[in-house]
Amino acid sequence: MMKPLWAGVAGVALLGAVGATAVVVAGTGGEEEVAPAVQATATSTVSATQGPSPSPTDPATASPTAAVSPAPPSTPVSSPADTLTYSDPTYGYSFDYPYTWYLSPPKDNGGLVILYSYNLANVPPEEAGMPVPKDKIKAIFWVAEGVNTPVEQWLAEGRAQASAEQNLPPPSVISQSQAVVSGRQGLAEVIESDGIQSNSYYIPLGSGRVFVVNGIPADSQVWPQFLPVLDSVRFAS
Repeated sequence: MMKPLWAGVAGVALLGAVGATAVVVAGTGGEEEVAPAVQATATSTVSATQGPSPSPTDPATASPTAAVSPAPPSTPVSSPADTLTYSDPTYGYSFDYPYTWYLSPPKDNGGLVILYSYNLANVPPEEAGMPVPKDKIKAIFWVAEGVNTPVEQWLAEGRAQASAEQNLPPPSVISQSQAVVSGRQGLAEVIESDGIQSNSYYIPLGSGRVFVVNGIPADSQVWPQFLPVLDSVRFAS
């Protein structure tokens, strides 16, 4: 079962380094390790969608169809021919992403994958512990289980419990609004932890499961490129 990332974005908001693992604070007071990102965009769970060999292209422009908030206005830069598709083998969700981006392999217990707009191999060692800058984006996709209360209540109770158990201040909620991803109603938040803001989306799937996307940083200049990724999210059922 995937443990919720209650404490905010501090543990996952760093650029990272090749061969290193990112550590995020889990809801039970423990730590959840995230597998290092692969240095190719295709894995056994990723398939190209008619994409050509990578080459510099001018982005196409089209409006996204999914209503998501509170991200900035969208100016999509990818066409279907420029994307790859990730399909999660555990929970059945899928999404398309630019072929020039990098995807970490999901953990063995399933449901968690990290999408990078940058190549970890190109991050200098001295910058590995620095926050993700505005010209990049890092997005974590995962599914929480055992959610038997409304999302707002689940988040508030979980953060309060984690704060008490871990002796850490809870993240500050900057804003909340309604969001729609793949036709499903949910909640969008901007939160701040340790001075770092992130955009998060929480979409109930039923049966106690919530699909979650955490995008870092919230003011990334790459959000217009990430919004089509959100638009492309699909659920198996």
